[in-house]
Amino acid sequence: LEKQLRKEWDAGIFLTQYIPADEKAERWMAQHDTWALWLGHLGDALELVDLRSGEIRDREINGWLLEETLQALEAIDHPQAQTFVGSLHRYQ
Repeated sequence: LEKQLRKEWDAGIFLTQYIPADEKAERWMAQHDTWALWLGHLGDALELVDLRSGEIRDREINGWLLEETLQALEAIDHPQAQTFVGSLHRYQ
């Protein structure tokens, strides 16, 4: 650790390696946050019974929520997300 701390500052490495890696990490965190948000909505769209009231859910509302959720998940630029959304469209 001391050897690493004694290294001199290298602006080139910072600009060519650190900044792109940091930007990539930011994109991944944003994708994760979007994924987590819409995955919760997906579960809600697939519920047949409203857990709060105990009533049967309206099929049209669930269909609308499912479509909105799929559109939002399609916007996530990650291969696994795209594969998952493709599977959901096939099962829809």
